[in-house]
Amino acid sequence: MENVQIERRLDVNSVPLLDIGSTSLTGLQVNARPFKANLKLTNTIFQTVALDREESASLNSDFVRAGLLYDSSLITGGSFRDALGAEWSNENGYFMPVAHPLERAGLPEIKAYPRPEWNLPIQQVSAGGEGGKIVIADAPGSGLLSTCFLLRGTWRFLEDISEGSRSAGALLEWAAEEISAGYAYLFSALPKQPDVVVYADDLGFQKNMYISPGDFRRYLLPYLRILLERLRKLTPAAVCFHSCGAIRPILKDIADLGFEILNLDTYAQGMEVRGLRSKL
Repeated sequence: MENVQIERRLDVNSVPLLDIGSTSLTGLQVNARPFKANLKLTNTIFQTVALDREESASLNSDFVRAGLLYDSSLITGGSFRDALGAEWSNENGYFMPVAHPLERAGLPEIKAYPRPEWNLPIQQVSAGGEGGKIVIADAPGSGLLSTCFLLRGTWRFLEDISEGSRSAGALLEWAAEEISAGYAYLFSALPKQPDVVVYADDLGFQKNMYISPGDFRRYLLPYLRILLERLRKLTPAAVCFHSCGAIRPILKDIADLGFEILNLDTYAQGMEVRGLRSKL
């Protein structure tokens, strides 16, 4: 679908588009409804299920998904180890990271940390089009900050930032390279370029950010700019930036990067819809 067709369908005076199941943001979890046997997951943490074309059509979704697939059997005894090496455990119904591979690592170990191989199966799209549906390429992994949290541990990485440690820059550089490789792997396996690609990275709590706006601009923003430039070279798709949390202080920085779509947490403090639209 040409971008102009998408823009026409997204006109504010038209009927709103319905997105069910195309990303982990809108996915249905395994216990939401009966699904086929041997189901594949789109996200092991959120336990969201990959909908096939018939299931997506039955839910009247205007979107279809392209993205990585995970086998539900990877989770054993309520725990699993992700591709980055972080260990997750089901705590009271929610998966939480409980061990981080680089939590005690020094700078040489961080720089030399091995990169996972990208070999997971991919939910495909039709080379001939999807019958007017908008194709969304789901993010192949975590964003910059989330990846550093998983590798280093949240508080340890925040200490790196506050101390101005060289480890912070090394972790972000490692994360940027790995995230770029994930998108390259995904796009190379698709027979047709998607209409939209998602980049997701939660940057805040419900009342404030994880790091200060100044630290965001000093550490994350340069690598976010690099990532977006790399995405532009990999695909002509519109790029959707997602973040949960109260990130209003950095919205201008995000918008100035040139993302075509912003998907924000309008329940967080200072993030009401009308205020966001006015600011942006």
